[in-house]
Formats: sequence, structure tokens, C-alpha cells
Amino acid sequence: MTAPTLSVLGFAFAAFSLKRSAAAVAGVQPLTSPPVFLDSFDPHVLDERRFLFFKLHGLEGQPYWYGDGAVTACSAEQLRTARLDGAMAFAANCWGGVGSPMVQALLAAGAAAVVTGEGLNWAGTRRVDGIDVMALAWRKFLELGFSAEVALRVGKSVARLRRPRLAADIASFALIGKKRARLRTIERTA
Repeated sequence: MTAPTLSVLGFAFAAFSLKRSAAAVAGVQPLTSPPVFLDSFDPHVLDERRFLFFKLHGLEGQPYWYGDGAVTACSAEQLRTARLDGAMAFAANCWGGVGSPMVQALLAAGAAAVVTGEGLNWAGTRRVDGIDVMALAWRKFLELGFSAEVALRVGKSVARLRRPRLAADIASFALIGKKRARLRTIERTA
């Protein structure tokens, strides 16, 4: 078995204005909103991906995530139809948390674990900053084979060191789902 290649198995979806930092965190070029919006988003682009990174805008209790200009990017209903098959997801969007309809949709679609924060979440637009630091460390430690729980603990520590003033925001992030889940690897045949 070999480590997953995230350029093939990773996915990111971000507000257009956040695309540079989202690409740096996820290791792939993100789908952006705009131009993608509710009617043009195909949730099956998520099928069988191993790592998912979302950096859209969220509103408390809403079953939608939004791109720039309040364009509706995707819905919980759409996410539920994806085949996530044990994917690991990080939602840097505002107003996540265990009760978020969007987080629950990712779990219902088969995500093994979702990292999400409650309330307003601070991150960079053009560079990795704030919550991005935690997300990037989480991804890197997942790639090294660590469990979701251990990788998040490391990610939080790194983020607190880099941005101590965001301690409350960092602390609001939790792992929902299987704490011992690991990034799935793929078999390569010659």
C-alpha cells in the first residue's frame, strides 16, 4: 500500500476570494463559488475522494454553504447524495459544529470524520492563517498516517502557537465522527 496522492484524491470547495489559501491548505486547486452555485454544483465530484476541504461561508442553522456575494454554493440535500466512503473532511466555514445540517449531511454521505468549528471562524484569504494553520497541519498529519483525533490535537497545538489570539476560535473546533479514522490509502498496480 502507498500513501494517497491528494492531487488525485483530495478536493477543495471555496469561496472565490478564498481560493489561494484554500489551495495551499488542501494541496489541490479548489472548485470556487462563484462561478459554481447551487444549481450547477455536482455533489458527485466528491465521490470517493479521500480528503475534503471546505472554505465557504456559513450561516447559523442554515442547510447551505455560500460563496462570495452570498451566492448559494451547495446544500445539505446535495451533500447527502455524495458517496464519501470514509473520507476525512475539514469544514473551515463559519457556523459549523455538531448540530450543523451541513456537517450532518457529510456524515450521512459516509464521511468518517469531519472537523468543524462553531460560530465565526477566522482564516486567511490569500495566505494560510488562522484556522487554515490547523487545517493544514491536520491534513499533513493524516498523510503521515496519524488518526483523525491525534492529527487534530497536533493541528490545534500548531495553530495556538502561530495565532495565540485565536485560542477561543481554535478551541471551538471539534472532530465529529470516528476519532480513530485514518486517511485511506489506495492500492497501486504496475
